[in-house]
Amino acid sequence: MQCVVCYGIADDARRSGVSSCLWDFGTRVQESVFGANLADAHAARIEQRLERLVHPDMDRLHIFELCAACGRKTKVRGAGETVVDREFYVI
Repeated sequence: MQCVVCYGIADDARRSGVSSCLWDFGTRVQESVFGANLADAHAARIEQRLERLVHPDMDRLHIFELCAACGRKTKVRGAGETVVDREFYVI
């Protein structure tokens, strides 16, 4: 499944942790936005890792799961990159 993850993290250390976690699974498409193509098991794993990093009262995190039809309709313009499947993931 294709996922888009957006975040607003109040603390520099937590923000760095979230960014590092997302680099393990996906591609940065904007400063606080990552895209990833994930199997269900990887999606569950990334959610677990992110839940431990995000402060429930101070931070914001959105994970948008795109269906296959929506993923095919994704358009990239300018210097943006299309999110591609990786051969492996760091877990």
